[in-house]
Amino acid sequence: MEELFGEITEEQDDQPDHSVSFTDQGLTGIEPTQAAFNAGEPFAIAFIDMRMPLGIDGLETAKRLRAIDKKIQIIVNANMAP
Repeated sequence: MEELFGEITEEQDDQPDHSVSFTDQGLTGIEPTQAAFNAGEPFAIAFIDMRMPLGIDGLETAKRLRAIDKKIQIIVNANMAP
């Protein structure tokens, strides 16, 4: 890792750990986002597809996520290929 990022300082080593959550539909991503926000540990980033199976699409998902947390960063995969 040092080759890529240089020497890790003590200050950097104290940074919080990160975790990843996964859901396979827009609607199933709303609840954990709300729970994390309510717990004071909001998600920093949401990666979403514009087209999703069943339920709401990526645009509606993004709107609902932003309604929960105005600071969440949303990255959208707009690739429309099947």
